[in-house]
Amino acid sequence: MTIYLINSTHTYNDKTNELKNIKTGKMIKIAAMRIKCLEYMLNHAQQEIIYKKQLTNELWGERSQFISDANLTQILYLLRRDLKGFGLSQFFSTVPRTGIKVDANIIISNENKNLPS
Repeated sequence: MTIYLINSTHTYNDKTNELKNIKTGKMIKIAAMRIKCLEYMLNHAQQEIIYKKQLTNELWGERSQFISDANLTQILYLLRRDLKGFGLSQFFSTVPRTGIKVDANIIISNENKNLPS
């Protein structure tokens, strides 16, 4: 299990798929495809640009060749809406016709926790 600390204000638990506001204690669950997208962003936030092709391959695997830009755009729109409603409105921005960029001011750290079997 990995828990990501985002900007010292939010946590994301990859086992429960929950995003939590540390200050308020409020938690939300995010839908599966949006979670895969968020996890990819968290793990590749240090990249200057996360290219659309990278995200599409990660989200849809072998089927990515049949996926249109509109599908990815919809996932990003819904994820952006979820994050904005939870106080992370500037988490990522769109790089037109290229991909996305995680805001350089967002601090992300993670902690792996071993759970008993």
